[in-house]
Amino acid sequence: MLDPKLLRSDLPGVAAALKRRGFELDVTAFAALEERRKQVQIEADRLRAERNANAKAVGQSMAKGADAAPLRALGEALGGRLAGLEADLEAIQAQLHSLQAGLPNILDPSVPEGRDESANVELRRSGEPRRFDFTPLDHVAVGEKLGMDFEAAGRISGARFVVLTGPLARLHRSLVQFMLDLHVRDHGYREAYVPYLVQAAALEGTGQLPKFAQDLFRVQGDPGFYLIPTAEVPVTNLVRDRILEAGALPLKFAAHTPCFRSEAGAAGKDTRGMIRQHQFEKVELVQVVRPDGSYQALEELTGHAAAVLEALGLPYRVLALCAGDVGFSSAKTYDIEVWLPSQRRYREISSCSNCETFQARRMQARWRNPQTGKPELVHTLNGSGVAVGRALVAVLENYQQADGSVTVPPALVPYMGGAASGLLGDPTRMRELRDLFRGREVLEPVPEVRAHVVDHVGHLRIAQAHHEHLVARGLGHAEGRHAVLAAEHRDRRIFPRDQCRIAREFRVVSGAGRALGVRHVAALADMTVDLGSAEFAELFPGDETGVVRARGSCGQAKPDDRQRRRGAGRSHAVAVHACSPWATASRCRRPIASSAEVTAPSCQPPMNEACSPASAMRPSIVHRSS
Repeated sequence: MLDPKLLRSDLPGVAAALKRRGFELDVTAFAALEERRKQVQIEADRLRAERNANAKAVGQSMAKGADAAPLRALGEALGGRLAGLEADLEAIQAQLHSLQAGLPNILDPSVPEGRDESANVELRRSGEPRRFDFTPLDHVAVGEKLGMDFEAAGRISGARFVVLTGPLARLHRSLVQFMLDLHVRDHGYREAYVPYLVQAAALEGTGQLPKFAQDLFRVQGDPGFYLIPTAEVPVTNLVRDRILEAGALPLKFAAHTPCFRSEAGAAGKDTRGMIRQHQFEKVELVQVVRPDGSYQALEELTGHAAAVLEALGLPYRVLALCAGDVGFSSAKTYDIEVWLPSQRRYREISSCSNCETFQARRMQARWRNPQTGKPELVHTLNGSGVAVGRALVAVLENYQQADGSVTVPPALVPYMGGAASGLLGDPTRMRELRDLFRGREVLEPVPEVRAHVVDHVGHLRIAQAHHEHLVARGLGHAEGRHAVLAAEHRDRRIFPRDQCRIAREFRVVSGAGRALGVRHVAALADMTVDLGSAEFAELFPGDETGVVRARGSCGQAKPDDRQRRRGAGRSHAVAVHACSPWATASRCRRPIASSAEVTAPSCQPPMNEACSPASAMRPSIVHRSS
């Protein structure tokens, strides 16, 4: 809300400032209403003073013993007239408040001139749009193969809704978690969980009511709750009716919430896909700052939102919105737009605004200025950091592959369980793998998996499918992550302590409950691990071989714990079946001269060679007994 003193003292100047937006302030009507308010206020003040004087005269008259009846009658008449004027004044003030509540914020002088989005000024770009060697599909065509279902959402809720399942639901959740972690860890925000239902006063405080009531979803019942259109509403209202100490500023909040909008003015726009939805999710950034630092904070906040796209490797640009395109509550706004290959243009994914005192005046959010000792209005800022659904759209379109799969951006790999850092949802290959796994025992070697695991192009996708297969069999542990880890470290020498660290992070437990983590990782990565090392003993005390199962021609022997612990004066090799991610082992009777014999290049198959009986039984873990 604009400063009422400014409206009274410089109404023509306010009208000229609002005209930059294309907003026409009816100066004559406003001036007439303000003049009427003044007259009624003056008359009410006069009558109130006269009534008070009459009441004093009544007391004096009674003290003298005189007849006070005429004075009492006059007092009653004055009281009646005053009540009428006060009612008139209240009605006039309500009209003025309604008029003032409908006035947008005054723009900062740096906002470029212009009537609509065509006059927005591009400030910078980051990243080059990808050049596809095939015709890129839009996110709907890509997503429908991976778990994006608009038809199901239509049956449940109607148009402008979507259902996400499987890997897309996880990718959507991963985007949320990634954004929150980035803003909290790297940008200094405090995460907030806030209500999704708010009262009208909260929406009035941030400027959505009364002007934009048609864009909101109101819940029937008492009290009249509204579904939030953005987390800006509840988060900014955290400072409502508060006086903050100077040392508490700036306040920086990050919140993930669903957002609900009726899109009343968007009929016919973006009807296909997830670009414009009634329900969507967003990570919102809000800052509450001192007035003298708000425009520096705006630049900072915009940079924080852009950092999300930088980390995801998505091309984007930053625009300064022109006067006619700036939002109602904002004094200045930057839009961030992300590149969508299917549309061959940039689309908005974040809007970052400085509202100056506009929202704070509505909320009575203040800080105590140490120089004056008096409360003053704070400045509030907000921005998307960023819209999750549109980020998902951008990832699907920019990272799509010719076969219909989608590469997961490296920044999201940790949030996808580490098993999807290659390709997400190659439908054809997934079906092939499920057919391949169907009916096999857990410990049965799967040569095709081995061949792909050691192939750096495809191993991650196969690992993900293998994980799905194991979970379907009730094992409940992401075994594929080991295959991923092994392939990533295949060409590196990993020392015992590192092996133990890896095993601790990616431990697998066999059906008998024995830990096979070190053997498993070592077998798949063709590493050499000293089972007698202190690190191994610390990680798996008293369990050096785990469950053994003989394969090949080396025969079978039971582990001899006493001999292993006390030393037998010779070396033994533990042969690990390299095909199966659940490595099976047997004690080989032949002595091994040195570990070099085990790790010689001649013992390793080519990178794309399928598993053979010889490679299946080659020693890849050495146990030294002294």
